[in-house]
Amino acid sequence: MVGEGADTGTRKLQQKFNNQSRSEVFIRFAQGMLTTAAYPGSALPGREVWSGIKVPLFLVAGESDRVTSPKEAEQIAEWLTESTGVSNQRALASVAPGEGDRLSRKGTQDSPVAIEAEGGCAKAEYSSEIVSTTAGDLESAQYLLAGTQKGPATELRTGADEPFSVVEEERTQTNHAFALKTTVFPAPAAHGLMYATSTVRILSGLIETFLAHHVDERLALGWQLQHMATSGKWDVKNLKKWQKIEECSEPIAGVFRAMKTMREVDDVHNPREFVKRFGCRALPDGVAIVVDISHESPVYDPKGLEEGGVEYHKFPTVSKLPPTADEVEHFISLIDLLRTLTRLKPSKETGQDDKIHPVIGVHCHYGFNRTGFFIVCYLVERLHYKVQDAIEEFAVKRKPGIKHEHFVNELYVRYAAKMERRGTIVG
Repeated sequence: MVGEGADTGTRKLQQKFNNQSRSEVFIRFAQGMLTTAAYPGSALPGREVWSGIKVPLFLVAGESDRVTSPKEAEQIAEWLTESTGVSNQRALASVAPGEGDRLSRKGTQDSPVAIEAEGGCAKAEYSSEIVSTTAGDLESAQYLLAGTQKGPATELRTGADEPFSVVEEERTQTNHAFALKTTVFPAPAAHGLMYATSTVRILSGLIETFLAHHVDERLALGWQLQHMATSGKWDVKNLKKWQKIEECSEPIAGVFRAMKTMREVDDVHNPREFVKRFGCRALPDGVAIVVDISHESPVYDPKGLEEGGVEYHKFPTVSKLPPTADEVEHFISLIDLLRTLTRLKPSKETGQDDKIHPVIGVHCHYGFNRTGFFIVCYLVERLHYKVQDAIEEFAVKRKPGIKHEHFVNELYVRYAAKMERRGTIVG
């Protein structure tokens, strides 16, 4: 099931599953696939069944799968589509690191079909290099599924290490009038890719994105966290939660410190106390610059930081949702610029080691999810960390690390696999 190239962890999971499975159940399952006099043809769903499906479909296959070949997913997609003989070209542009994927897609007046460039649509290559920062499907799918022929023009982007190339793609029209997406994971992905350690995070992120964009946006965990909250950030319960959290982390990769937002009326974690404990004048590797990524105006006066020698920058982002590719790109550009400032250089007067120097403090509200996401992206795209190593580095220095599972899954989708883009067909 898991294939010859499966890692040890995945093999142990498969062994556990095998030991817990009952032979009688499998035998009955296998018998159900046999042909009978009433059904002389194949007992498995064929063209007649698949072509009649009227729901969004996400077809997933593993290149090394010997149980269900990737060709079967391609066959199903072929049954659900028909060629219109129109050629469509899309350029994969080479851009700066962190800029992500830039693949434009659009419908035509002749056909209500949109072929979307999307993270994970098609064959993937595992790589530790910088890869796509694509966030997933585009919002235009909602317009198309609602019956509108044209959604808003939107673009996605591709990583800088991908060479410029042109993809010839045949324009197709779906018969079942819903989104159809196909993803084929490369070897060693096999039949157990739903639980294999090398693919489970990536696949989870792709499924989450597909459900949110093509089924119902309310299925997205980010939407649920945003719209189903029953209390404000500074209600008594959340205030106590904030008070229990560590104010500031140890240096992360020698560039950052993750921190929770300060509060002007707090006796412990206000700007004046912060610079005394964690500022660059108090510590050789203390905070010289604070980047506030919370969406609201700060509940503290930045002048208290500036008077203590700490520079303040505002970079507003929305909570509960993984930062977009554009937000990551702009954050990385901001950090690149800040790192050139002399205030982040080692002090010659104190004779500091070059490796010990002032750092950049980053905070959202609690300093875990958005803060962790941006910092991990920077470690991967600029400091050449592998995504797993970057996530672990943040978790070690800012325990317990990124808490939102959908944030972690999105990081794996963007960085743990390099995708060769095909398209999501929406009709």
